[in-house]
Amino acid sequence: MDTIEQIRAKLDEINSRAELAETLQGDLDELSKKFGKFELQQARAAARGGAHDGMTPEQREHVDLFTRHLRHRSDAGVKAELKAIEQKTAAGTSDAAGGVLVPEILLGQMFDVAKDLTAMARLATSVTVSSGDVKFPINQNNASSVWVGEGSSRSGTDEPTFIERKPTFGTVYSYVTATEELLGDSAFDVQGWLTRSVGDELALAIGTSLIAGNGSNKPTGILNTAPVADLDASPPPDDAALLYVPTGFASSFGEDPAAGGSPSLDPMGVFHDAIYSLKAQDRAAATWLMNSSTAKVIAKWRDMDGRQLLQPSLQAGMPATLLGYRVEIDEAMPDIGTNAHPVLFGDFRKAYVFAQHSSGMRITVDDNITTPGFVKIYYRTRVGGIIANQRAAVAIKCAVT
Repeated sequence: MDTIEQIRAKLDEINSRAELAETLQGDLDELSKKFGKFELQQARAAARGGAHDGMTPEQREHVDLFTRHLRHRSDAGVKAELKAIEQKTAAGTSDAAGGVLVPEILLGQMFDVAKDLTAMARLATSVTVSSGDVKFPINQNNASSVWVGEGSSRSGTDEPTFIERKPTFGTVYSYVTATEELLGDSAFDVQGWLTRSVGDELALAIGTSLIAGNGSNKPTGILNTAPVADLDASPPPDDAALLYVPTGFASSFGEDPAAGGSPSLDPMGVFHDAIYSLKAQDRAAATWLMNSSTAKVIAKWRDMDGRQLLQPSLQAGMPATLLGYRVEIDEAMPDIGTNAHPVLFGDFRKAYVFAQHSSGMRITVDDNITTPGFVKIYYRTRVGGIIANQRAAVAIKCAVT
């Protein structure tokens, strides 16, 4: 059994070790703070030196602070600096749900990724608005004009009429997840990972809404209002409805002409109808839009000489062409089927407006709480969309008439 002197000696040793541990912990905390400041100073120096990334010093600093916040979520100093720079960058915008603002540079990269995967977002007119109540006046091109001789009197002519298009908006949100070890690894490209992950998720959500969204807390898709057979019918159809041309078959296109189909069964007839149903100024910059399943069917068609009707591109990154017009793939487009509209053709820059809200995107970090060992990043942003000019695009419908 230990004597009192032995017990006292052991207590003294334990206390001495505890004091040493406290000292070491304090030194470690101080070293961590110095390292964090050194990281930030390096980034600021690079920004002042004109880093070759196209960013201004302020943008570079915002991106760096944002990245450091994701790596060191509990660092109150970094978050405070991030909030301070946000107040200048965000121009007074706020978010009741909190979170931090994604830097404009990274947000643009995320939407670039989404647009690469979502043809409609890339082809449509893209605008940034500060209000969800914005309206776009669309000229219906119905003004009249009169010829007169020199010195003849001039009377008034009919003025053009306008219709207003108001995009419907909604907040799209989702989560991306990474391990806390991965985010903390200095060799891991946090910016690139977040850009790709969020861009992929945005493509899925936005792509579907721009084609078929019902306008309820989301964009109104270009096919939300069923296309009609006659835009000049009486009474006039919904001004958000496109024209359609039928394939002549209830649930498909016609037969491959190389397989011996007669002219009445030639599947290309409806594609010619679609082209010439648009005015010359609208088809000048027109594009075919379809999903991969539809493109796979058309890619097998040959003319009577065995040549492919859908011409593949001879250059990487360039789209294929069909009857001289480029083909874009958007997986949100409907499949071939009864009463479906598997192909669109038109100048989508005129036909559709895709709107991003200037409030940007905010991110909140769920750090190792919901699932231990994993960091969930909750992001949200507001986008909208609406058909702008119903006569600038046409749909092909799988139908007899």
